[in-house]
Amino acid sequence: MEALVAAFIIAFALFGNCLCVEWRHSAVLDNNFLVLWTPGEKDVTFEVQVKTLGYVGLGFTKDEGRAGADMVIGWVDNNGQVHLQDRHVKDASRDPQMDSSQDYRLLLGYENKTHTVLRFSRRYDTCDPRDLKITNDTMQVVWQYHAEEPVSAAGVLPDHGDVRGTRPLYLVQRDAQPRRSSRNQEPETPLKIWDVLNQQVRLPMEEDTLLWCKV
Repeated sequence: MEALVAAFIIAFALFGNCLCVEWRHSAVLDNNFLVLWTPGEKDVTFEVQVKTLGYVGLGFTKDEGRAGADMVIGWVDNNGQVHLQDRHVKDASRDPQMDSSQDYRLLLGYENKTHTVLRFSRRYDTCDPRDLKITNDTMQVVWQYHAEEPVSAAGVLPDHGDVRGTRPLYLVQRDAQPRRSSRNQEPETPLKIWDVLNQQVRLPMEEDTLLWCKV
């Protein structure tokens, strides 16, 4: 997995025209879709590198499945114009619908002979009821891409043939909780966080998530 991520990044360092960014996290969602991200103080910056010359999409939801997902759809048209659209999934069987409030900020976008690259940022909480708050809980990341792009800026997506998937990811590292105090209460000790790792665990192939209720 690390080798695959490195191959993606090296390829774009050599042949892409993107400005270099130090990414804190990355995930290969499938063999053609790499997402990188860095959480900031008030927002998160993402970059998607996808092996397609059509449109690409990335989204978030707290539940399994696509219904209710907050998504961003983007592509580079034949004139080199970059399009980025804030959308949401109302019905899992239909295309994501356009939001009235566009809360994703486009930072960079281009395509080469094989890949489409989009970089964008979004606040953790946009105050838009159509957008999902990005928190330090495990979130379901949804993605999709297509070999073709929309025929116009209106963003009507091509019928059929899109590749879709979901995966649970931890987007924001938990921080130690701050001290709290009141007039009638002594300051509380901050919570301590431990990451417990086991290198000899085999996950069942038929399950997306494995939970242990005791240590």
